[in-house]
Amino acid sequence: MKMNSMMPDAKELFVQLRPLLNEHVGDIYGIEQPLYSDKLQLAGRCDCIAEWDGELSIVDWKTASRTKSKDGIKNYFMQATAYAVMYEERTGKSINQIVVAIAVENESPQIFVEQKDKYLFPLMEYNERFPR
Repeated sequence: MKMNSMMPDAKELFVQLRPLLNEHVGDIYGIEQPLYSDKLQLAGRCDCIAEWDGELSIVDWKTASRTKSKDGIKNYFMQATAYAVMYEERTGKSINQIVVAIAVENESPQIFVEQKDKYLFPLMEYNERFPR
């Protein structure tokens, strides 16, 4: 993502996350990585594939006008899980950790770390319910 092409409010929110990213992100394997899955019949562009606290992870950036609860962002975890499945299908490398980093207006950023396995069944169920 090019900072100079971002809207000023989005840029300000992203800058909120920078200290957390500097603290937790290690080696980066992909940014804005296009992925697809024959199995899921899905495609998308993953924000970041990187080591988060030493573990290969899907890292998804979000912005919000208010804080979120973990229960309220199940769809974000399912999206990141889909990226993990796509990455493994394309590379043979498994990613189990998913991270959702949310920059919140007038609040501290939120970081949610989950395991892909927790959202794999709901993703598959959703994918079967709404076939392409």
